[in-house]
Amino acid sequence: MGAAGLAIGLALKNTLSNIAAGIMLLILRPFKVGDFVDASGTVGSVSEINLFTTIFKTNDGLYIASPNGKVWGGNIKNFTRNGKRRMDIVVGISFADSIDDGLKVLKEIAASESRLLPEPAPKVMVTSIGESAVNIQLRAWTVNGDYWQTVWDLNKRVKESIEQAGLTIPFPQRTLHIAESMASAITVNKDL
Repeated sequence: MGAAGLAIGLALKNTLSNIAAGIMLLILRPFKVGDFVDASGTVGSVSEINLFTTIFKTNDGLYIASPNGKVWGGNIKNFTRNGKRRMDIVVGISFADSIDDGLKVLKEIAASESRLLPEPAPKVMVTSIGESAVNIQLRAWTVNGDYWQTVWDLNKRVKESIEQAGLTIPFPQRTLHIAESMASAITVNKDL
C-alpha cells in the first residue's frame, strides 16, 4: 500500500506542480490572454491560460502548449503590459565622418517621426567605437501597436538619410600585416 502511494505520488508530482503554477498564474496575473510574452523561452501571444498549461501562438503561426510549471518556473517578459516599447536603431559611420553630422541626421529623423512618443524623449548617442565604424544610436519609444512597423521604417530611413547626408556606412574590414624576412621568402620559393 505504501509503495503504491509512493508511486502515485511520484506520478502526480509534475501534474500537481503544474496545477500549483496554474493557480499562481491565474491569481498573480503576470500576463493575460492576448499579451505578447517571452515565458521561459517560449515567445508568442497568450491564447489560453488553464490549470495545467498555457497556450501560445507564435508569430509564425505555431501552437505551443507549455506546462504551467515551466512557465511559472522561469522569467516572464511581458512586451504588452506597459503599453509602450523602446527601440534602439544603431548605425555605423566611417571614422572619417563627422560624428556631429551623424547625430544630427538621427535627431532630424526622430523629430519628423510622428509615431515616436514625446515622453520619454528620443535620444541620440555614440554607443561604441567598433573595429570598422563609429556606432551611433537613435533610442526612442512608441506604443506597442506601432512598434515593429516603426522599427522597420526607421531602419530604412536611417540608412537612406545617412547616405544622403554624405556619410558612409563602412563594411566590416580587417587589415593584415604580414612580416616575413626576404630570405625566408626566397628559401620557400626555391623549395617549390
